[in-house]
Amino acid sequence: MLVDFSNLNAVFDLEPLVLDIDEQDNEVDFSGCFRNGFRGRKHTEESKRLIQAASAGKNNPRYGVRLTEEERKSCRPKGGNSGHKNPNAKTFIFTDPAGVEHIVIGGFKSFCREKGISIATMSAAVYYGRTSPRRNGWSVTISK
Repeated sequence: MLVDFSNLNAVFDLEPLVLDIDEQDNEVDFSGCFRNGFRGRKHTEESKRLIQAASAGKNNPRYGVRLTEEERKSCRPKGGNSGHKNPNAKTFIFTDPAGVEHIVIGGFKSFCREKGISIATMSAAVYYGRTSPRRNGWSVTISK
């Protein structure tokens, strides 16, 4: 069974697909074809007002919804769970150049800043499992 797709654009009222072809590399640029159709354009002030009015007041799906106290607590920022207060905090063992171990629960970045250690160097040591001292003399491991 043969199917003719030649008039598909006319049937679905689609604009023809226009591709940019680079003559030197013979590559096709699909960047604007299959992504967001609004890409590169901007809403006018009038269209912004219409969009805002369409979802304001009673048209908003969350209009009039009352949250329980539990829902309110879950929406609040959890600033109190930073560092050692976080139940998922990891424990790091830093060893300074003199051989003294510093146990840090959470607060990896703040400890590095406090001691003047490169955060990137130490986090790479943790990520790649490098346990030997870095050039700065410090080493770090994760406590299990």
